[in-house]
Amino acid sequence: MAGLRHLSAIILVLHTVVLLAKSDTYEVVKTGPCTADIKYHGVLQHKIDLHPLNSDNPAKPTFSIPGGGYTFLYNPCTGMNTPCSGGSETVCQIDGNSHYPAGRTNFSTFTFLELGKIQLEYDEDPADGKARRSFFTLMCSKTATEPNITYVEEKPGGHYRFNFQWKTFCGEIPDSAPGGLSAGSYMLIIVLPAVALYFVVGIVVQKFVLKGDNMLPNSGLWTSLPGLVKDGFFLIVPRSGGASLPGYDSIGKS
Repeated sequence: MAGLRHLSAIILVLHTVVLLAKSDTYEVVKTGPCTADIKYHGVLQHKIDLHPLNSDNPAKPTFSIPGGGYTFLYNPCTGMNTPCSGGSETVCQIDGNSHYPAGRTNFSTFTFLELGKIQLEYDEDPADGKARRSFFTLMCSKTATEPNITYVEEKPGGHYRFNFQWKTFCGEIPDSAPGGLSAGSYMLIIVLPAVALYFVVGIVVQKFVLKGDNMLPNSGLWTSLPGLVKDGFFLIVPRSGGASLPGYDSIGKS
């Protein structure tokens, strides 16, 4: 059972490392309230720019979106002054004769979800956990020659979610990673299976060949490694301050 616990822990660690490496592949860099660059390993792939959809008239926002028993007015890049006043409201929720601000242009955030999907969030007040927020999932749709926004749900309360489909969001994002695998990817492919094989074979040998109680291969090395690292650290650090570590002879001492 100890061997199985070791093996399960190893697989979990390897899986976590692979997920972290994968999630670091693409990134979205915000360049303005409604603009962003999508990069792969730091190399620009394409740009998100909603300015062509923005109304220059603050009294006439571009979009009116029904959903959830409300109507949402939306101007992607600049604020509106009616019916939600303030000048920086990019999303305004209309509920009968009442209206509520649901996101400002100066509190917008881009998040990469997956290839062809970017989340654009507008906060009303990031410091206020109860303030309304609007989330637009910018979705690549090669058939959507015109922008199409649909209401999805309110989840949790006060957080309004929309799907925003448009052909322009497809940009130049490839179906697979451009330029092949990175050096880090090759390292993961080579090193991680080798480490996993080492532990799997070691556990099998310990259990069925040596028939020992400890299933961890080279357990003496691994259990002493933290102490060795600690000794090495304290051996090096005092040298920079001129002190010496008790128990070690100074180099060059006669």
